[in-house]
Amino acid sequence: MDFVMTIGVERLSTRDWQLIVSIITRLYEDNEFFLSFEARDGKTVVTDGDGNHLCSVDKLLFPRKVWAIYGNDGKTEYYTVLLPEEY
Repeated sequence: MDFVMTIGVERLSTRDWQLIVSIITRLYEDNEFFLSFEARDGKTVVTDGDGNHLCSVDKLLFPRKVWAIYGNDGKTEYYTVLLPEEY
């Protein structure tokens, strides 16, 4: 599985990529292909984009909403991590 981040996400200077990748990988195993990381009260809530709660993290991973979207080009499986306005 590859992970690609957009310039907008790069500019957020997130340092917890190992944790973020482990969350994405674990939720991929549950067939979750669209993830929304949302900052709430100093914590992070991960939803499926339709408001269904998938997990929570007791720390702020991103200062604003970030999406992780699964893709498969026939050769490689990947997640693109992006800001909603970069979609």
